Formats: sequence, structure tokens, C-alpha cells
Amino acid sequence: MFYGWYIVAASALIMGYNSLLFIYGFSTFINPIISTFGWSYAQVSLAISVRSLTTGAMNPFLGALVDRWPARRLLIIGSIILGLGLLSLGWVTNLALFYGGFIIMGLGGSLATQLVPQTSVARWFRKNLGKANGIMGFSVALGGVAIPLLVMTIDTYGWQSTYIFAAIGIWVLIIPLSFIFRNRPEEYGLLPDGKQPSEVKDSSSSDDDSPGIGVKEALKTRTFWLIGIGSMVQTAGTVSVLTHMMPHFTNTGMERSYASLIVMLVALVGLSARIPLGWLMDVTSRRNVIALCIGLSGTSFLLLSFIRADAPFLLIVAYAIAFGFGSGGVWLRSALIREYFGTKSFGAILGLMGIFTIIGTSTMPALTGWVFDTTGDYGPMFLSLGIANITGALLTFAIPRFSEPYD
Repeated sequence: MFYGWYIVAASALIMGYNSLLFIYGFSTFINPIISTFGWSYAQVSLAISVRSLTTGAMNPFLGALVDRWPARRLLIIGSIILGLGLLSLGWVTNLALFYGGFIIMGLGGSLATQLVPQTSVARWFRKNLGKANGIMGFSVALGGVAIPLLVMTIDTYGWQSTYIFAAIGIWVLIIPLSFIFRNRPEEYGLLPDGKQPSEVKDSSSSDDDSPGIGVKEALKTRTFWLIGIGSMVQTAGTVSVLTHMMPHFTNTGMERSYASLIVMLVALVGLSARIPLGWLMDVTSRRNVIALCIGLSGTSFLLLSFIRADAPFLLIVAYAIAFGFGSGGVWLRSALIREYFGTKSFGAILGLMGIFTIIGTSTMPALTGWVFDTTGDYGPMFLSLGIANITGALLTFAIPRFSEPYD
């Protein structure tokens, strides 16, 4: 088996654990944290914004570092920092220390759970990159399926003890997995997707991997900015909804256990969608697949604004299907970046793309919490996020065709 698939498997485990704690799981911590300290929803959800701002500030520098330093070394460093941030949350006593823990996690998580896994996989795959990202996205959704277990742990041992357990889990998982990572297939006499250099030389096709373009050239393209805007609106909406989904359900009178099952349903749909979406990315236009996903995300946010404790089950299912398929695009976007810009400066370009993501994720979760604190209703914010994502889908369709990638 091509060694790149081992890197995919290791990356999937890392991203799945990260999903359980931060992507799907943070929503389950919000009400217990508020019960402990009496903070507002805006104050607690601002922690996600603080983490995102830290990641956004560091991503361009860390992305350039990923292009130069060994992946294994960066994973170990990132996991140690991320674990320390989680560990600190087990002993916080005030809001400043709470935000401090998320700053530490933003720094470590950027390396350990984002830049290194995605860059490594992009170097080892080209034609099969959609499938590889689909597998990683499958693991991200799998993290959401474990939400009822996380809720049970929090309710049994408390949210601070759960964060301490999570810190130990980070070190036990990521440090051993870091030894699976290798930098580039060329260092082992291979090309992306497992092709031998002799195969490419003897073939009349041009399947050999192009090194791509540099950061300055990428910044001059319309494609870079359109991908960035689409990423910004989708991740802003996705993170806001994942942060406030459980509070939204429970504040409409829904039982906490039933709400966690809806989150699990959303994750199960996403679980079934990720690999087919990855396959679709490899056989058709990656631009169109991403645009479709953003549009489905927008549709799901519109549907969510109407869900209450007595909502029809069909409405919940429609929301889960739209969100599950739509959110898959978040984890497949690196394949689109690699297609248009190559691997020459992939880490740096991915880091710069992260600035768009951070603009959305650093503002929208806290703003969504503030809207609820002010109005007592999440609905208006979810409607706004839905409209923004449908607009983002149209802009993504405007990305030039791949035959004109640097137009």
C-alpha cells in the first residue's frame, strides 16, 4: 500500500479527536461552564474567537515554517502546546485565565491539527487528494458521533476534569502518531499518489507533480481571493452553529440528552457524506463541489433558525442532511487550493487562506452569543449566516475554470 495512506490514517485520527473536543464538542461545554461561573453566552463563546485570532495571527508564519521544517518535529511541538492549553482549563478560576488557555490551544492546534496534517497529505497526493481529504473529513464527522459520550463524561466528572483527561489524550495520541509522518514522497523515490518516476517518464500523459506557484503569484490571482471569501463565510457559519447548536436546542426547552442525539445525527449524516464527496472531488470539478457544499451549508442554517423543541422530525432530518453534506466542503477545500496553486508553497498559502477563516470564526461565534444574550433568540443570526453562505456559494462558482487557474 502506498505510504501516503498511512499518513492519511494518522491525520484522520488526529483531526477526529480535535473534532470531538473543539468542532462538535465545544458546544457541550458551554452550559456547564456558564453554570460554574455565571458568565454570559457571549463571554464563553468569545473563547472560540480568541483561539481563532491566535491561529489567524500565527498561521502565515507557521505555514511558512511547515514548508521548511520536518512534519514530525512540528507535530510534537504543536501537540505539547495544545495539551498544555487544555490542561490549563482544568484549573481556571476567572475569565482571563479561561481565554489564556484558548490562546495556548490556538497556537498548538494550528500546527498539530491543521497545517501539518493537511500539508503533509497534499504533498503525498494529487489525483486522489479528494479521496484522502474525504477520509479525514469522515474522521472529523466521527468525532461528532461521540458527542453523547462526551456529554456523559462532562455530566459525570465535570467539565474541568474532562479537559484534563483530554490533555492527556492529546499527548498519548499525537506524539506516537507523529512518527508516521514523512515530508515528501520524492525523498523516497516516489511521486504523489504512489507513482514511480519511471511510470511518469514512460507515460505520454503529464501526471507528474508540478511544483506550483509561490505566495506572491497566488496573491495576485482572482482565484485566491474567491476561495478565501467562500471559506470565510462557510467556516464562520459552521463554527457559529457548532458552538451554539446545543444551547439553541436546550434554550427552546429541548432535553439536553435529546439535543445531543440531534448533534450525533448531524455528525452521522456528515460521516456518510465525507467519502462520497471526496470521491466526487476527484472525478468532477472541485470548484463546483465546494460551491455546492457552501450552498447546502447556507440552506442548513436557514432551516436551523426554525427548529424548536416541538419541531417536526422531518425538519430536523432536512437540517441534518443539508448541514452534514454542506460542512463536508470545509474539510475538502485544501484539495482545491492544491489543484490551483500546487505544493511549492502550499503550507504558506494555506496559512494565508487561514486569515479569511479567522475573520469569520473570530467574530461570528461571539456575535451569535451576543445576539442571543440581547434578544433571547438565535434565529435572526442563523438566518443571516444562511444568506451569507448562499452568496458565498455564488462567488465560488465564479472561480475561473481550472484550465485558467491563474486568471
